Amino acid sequence: MCACGDPVQDPRREGLSEKRMPRSLRRFPMFPLSLAPLNVDLKIVNPGGDARMSKRLESLGLSEGSILTLLQERDGDVIVRPAGGASSLALDQNVAARLMVTVNDS
Repeated sequence: MCACGDPVQDPRREGLSEKRMPRSLRRFPMFPLSLAPLNVDLKIVNPGGDARMSKRLESLGLSEGSILTLLQERDGDVIVRPAGGASSLALDQNVAARLMVTVNDS
């Protein structure tokens, strides 16, 4: 966070369109949340991990097919906002690396 309290975001990943997205992300139908572009609607394809982690993510509103937006990424740890949610969630790098997403087409 900066001194003003706003999260610091990497401007290189800010709001990438499908055309401006790196080829490596366009080529693969799904990728880990930790590699996703910022401020783009993402769809959870595979919650990954074990049953316990999947159940915990589901209780937070992050289940297969859910839409979310990556707000910030730092050293693998991420902050996301589920679609329609007013609050944000922080996920550590282990969860972010296992949570497979794709760019939401709709």
